[in-house]
Amino acid sequence: ASILYVVLGTIIGWEIYKVIVHHVFAGKGKDVAPGGVDETLVPLFNMIGKIIIGTIATAGIFSILGADLMGIIAGAGIAGLAISLGAQNMLKQFFSGVSLLAIRPFKEGDHVRLDGGDELKVHNVGIMTTWFKNPWNEEIITMPNDKVAESKITNMTGENLRYRFNFFIEVTRDSDLTLAKKLLVDAAMDRPEIITDGSIMMPFARATGLTDSGVKIRLSAYVHEYSTKWGAEAAIMERILKEFRANGIRVAYRRYDIRTEPRDMDEYDI
Repeated sequence: ASILYVVLGTIIGWEIYKVIVHHVFAGKGKDVAPGGVDETLVPLFNMIGKIIIGTIATAGIFSILGADLMGIIAGAGIAGLAISLGAQNMLKQFFSGVSLLAIRPFKEGDHVRLDGGDELKVHNVGIMTTWFKNPWNEEIITMPNDKVAESKITNMTGENLRYRFNFFIEVTRDSDLTLAKKLLVDAAMDRPEIITDGSIMMPFARATGLTDSGVKIRLSAYVHEYSTKWGAEAAIMERILKEFRANGIRVAYRRYDIRTEPRDMDEYDI
């Protein structure tokens, strides 16, 4: 009868556990924003629940049958310690993967930088490994989750694919700054990649500081999709160089004055 009670309690506990897990993860899919919990963790938590509940039930049955429960627990603890010491890296990757899927610093399709390095596109996030794609090629980069979790993660497209970029150019101090800023804004407004419907900050330009060779101007604008910002920047640069030249606005560059002093010819042995 005691064993039947343990089995019945195990079944009831398992059903309650499944309801709790379903409630926690309900309605949270792949499109959840960073910080949400990924539903791909449901099978993992179900497996962990089965192991914990099954272990407790088995221990209860052995205890009812008169087995030395403390000896079994001690033996299992020693075996578990030996296994954990031999598989430290795998366990570290596993728990790092659980952390990444639970915290959600990025999701599939996001553009990220790790420790300020090259830009990568998230291809897939697994329990042990995360796969990244080189956005400029078809290369797939595989990284252990412990390395990813230890990195400083910069997510450029965390909330949406819209992205603000800054385009800098330096003009000489005698240039017409008002005209230069207007030409920059007009060039941005004519690009289809840039958001100009007023739903977000419109393109604008301003002088940001004096340099040794001129005045630095910054153009700021939002693109509809992060991956299109490179094409927009290139097109704006080509157009603005032509229009600056046509309107007498000179792009600044570093200049050096080199002066020499004449020396007495008697110093030379000719």
